[in-house]
Amino acid sequence: EALKEIVGVIVAHRPFRSYFPDNDVMDQPPVCTSADGRTGIGTPLLTDDLPQQRECAHCPLSRYDRKAGKSACSLRRAVFVARPSLLVPTLFLLPFTSARAFLKYTDAFLYDAAAPPLHSFVTAFTLDRMKSATGIEYSLLKCRMVGILLKKDAEHMSKIAALLKEELHTMMSSVAAQRETDADTSTI
Repeated sequence: EALKEIVGVIVAHRPFRSYFPDNDVMDQPPVCTSADGRTGIGTPLLTDDLPQQRECAHCPLSRYDRKAGKSACSLRRAVFVARPSLLVPTLFLLPFTSARAFLKYTDAFLYDAAAPPLHSFVTAFTLDRMKSATGIEYSLLKCRMVGILLKKDAEHMSKIAALLKEELHTMMSSVAAQRETDADTSTI
């Protein structure tokens, strides 16, 4: 059943990138990924024999292609939302357009010294139907604050946010280390 609105507390978010050379083949892993949106590891270029680490900002696949209306390597945002009655935060994987809208929402709180931290209030998430200049229909994320948590609940969410941040850092570090090991031990 489709939900018109999802309500919860943002406990973590981070950028990531992934490159699939063939958009029609989604049963294969991406040939290059970036857990932080800045450093990619993989073999995205035809000249690569072994997995390489490179800065996404300098990779030609991360550049926006006006004709295609996107970059070949997609920049997305992972957002973790604690929802009522669920034990584990829900993961939303936002495409670039919704990630931009999400960051506009979060930046309003980040750059206001008087604003509460993201994990201390409740956010409602909805989707607006949109149409691109070329006639392609898509959905755009819309966020709005709908309530402030009680102090004890905000403290609990702060602990969840800290734990999740630590776990994500550990997980991404171990993935990066494994990829470097794989690159070092690969044979042609």
